[in-house]
Amino acid sequence: MLDLLSSNSPAPYLFLTPLALQKRGRVLIADDQADFRLLCRRVLGLDGWDVLEAADGREVLRMVLDNPPDVMVLDQTMPYMKGEEVIHQLRTLDFDIPTVLVTSAEIVKPLADRLGIECYVGKPFRPEELKEAVAAARTRVHRRFF
Repeated sequence: MLDLLSSNSPAPYLFLTPLALQKRGRVLIADDQADFRLLCRRVLGLDGWDVLEAADGREVLRMVLDNPPDVMVLDQTMPYMKGEEVIHQLRTLDFDIPTVLVTSAEIVKPLADRLGIECYVGKPFRPEELKEAVAAARTRVHRRFF
């Protein structure tokens, strides 16, 4: 009998974490709250994403200019630059990164509509909602704004 947890068994991690081995791409979590970024890192990391983190809008711009992610999870309320300002700056620079807007449930839909962002999640949310929104953003064709 094959002991999947034994260090002697061939690649036990193949049976225990299949999604983590099937990388979906790089996602940038942009939020000023470290505990929120940690939650997203855990949820999306276990779902197969390579997770990057930014604590404010300026850091988001720097990271995107250096090496653009496949998807962004972007909070509206951050220091130095709000999420909507980040979106406008990136569009000015001709970046069209699929984005999931995350902010309080009361304002997330009107703000997402105004910015032309199709994927959004209101805080608080369930982990499944975040995973579904990020996957949808990754596969959706977004309109470009110039």
